[in-house]
Amino acid sequence: TAANKTGQKGKLEEMMCSDLSYTVKRLLRGMASSRDGSRHGFSMTFSVLLKAFSFIDGNEIFDMMLDLLKVKGVTSQEEKESNFGRLFGCFAIIRSRFAGQKVEIDGEALEDSLFWKLMSELRRLSKTKFYMEESCTSAMLTLMSSVKGDAFQKHVAGRMREWLKEVEVEEMTPSDLELHLAIEWYGKSDRKK
Repeated sequence: TAANKTGQKGKLEEMMCSDLSYTVKRLLRGMASSRDGSRHGFSMTFSVLLKAFSFIDGNEIFDMMLDLLKVKGVTSQEEKESNFGRLFGCFAIIRSRFAGQKVEIDGEALEDSLFWKLMSELRRLSKTKFYMEESCTSAMLTLMSSVKGDAFQKHVAGRMREWLKEVEVEEMTPSDLELHLAIEWYGKSDRKK
């Protein structure tokens, strides 16, 4: 953010001690590394850290990730690494905040929710390169399964159907089809909670 470039601390950084702030930034940047196995290690460690320090706001972490792993104004190789870093960062946030849990979705605040920010970024990433699509879809399915009861049908299903309307039937990929089927499944009012 602009405040960080001028040397001022952001709200999230003020909440954390300097060691924790450094660790979070290092882990986020490390997920963009192409060294063998490094993304997996940084992502797993970041997920554990977020679980252990649950006071860290997920929205602010997500925004920090986008800020640190920029994809505009960089070389194509740096963009590729940043996109992979963002994918692994999204997985880490999902594992620490959503996996194995049932969350409420507020329809009024959906746009600003961590859930929707993650879904939107994963959708964007899935359309950058064909090799990103399957992993992004897997992450989206995990997120979809975490929504409580009929909240998915009320607040999320329609928005996701709009995404899929943008894709011509002849151009649908297996991942698009998988998302379509999942929307129908999670949108069923009679499915098990």
